[in-house]
Amino acid sequence: MPRLTNYFLSCTNPKEIEFLVTDMNATYFQLTKHVLPNAKLVIDRLLGFSTPFKEA
Repeated sequence: MPRLTNYFLSCTNPKEIEFLVTDMNATYFQLTKHVLPNAKLVIDRLLGFSTPFKEA
């Protein structure tokens, strides 16, 4: 997780990030709480699943 933590901390104003959309991985809950304290965590249960449809 250090690379992701460094990425968010390198943002201009990480405390101004309002939302983080993620899957249900518990690591992201901890990351959000410590690195993005003002962000609301939005859970996308289908994030990471591929769709059965392919673009033509």
